[in-house]
Amino acid sequence: MVATCPEELELLLEDALLLHDQAAAAELYVDGLLVSGNGRQERSDDAFQLLTRVAFVASMRSVTVVRGLAVVLGDHTVNVSRRGPDGRWRYVVTIVLPLS
Repeated sequence: MVATCPEELELLLEDALLLHDQAAAAELYVDGLLVSGNGRQERSDDAFQLLTRVAFVASMRSVTVVRGLAVVLGDHTVNVSRRGPDGRWRYVVTIVLPLS
């Protein structure tokens, strides 16, 4: 799975989560799954579980791109991604917002 823009990256993550494909989700991150929520950082299995618990949906309320970095605000998440030298976009971190 290759994302050529931050918006496409959001859709690929949504697909990986809907298919319960942790390996595919991890490939979308610079250094494997990294999710921050509830004041902690989670990696790997715990990060995947956290994303599935918030029922991640690619709901892009705002997309800001500056010099190969992007911040995407969603309903329950803030995603920070960057474009690599190969042109692919990958997440640096997903921040899960507190559910109100």
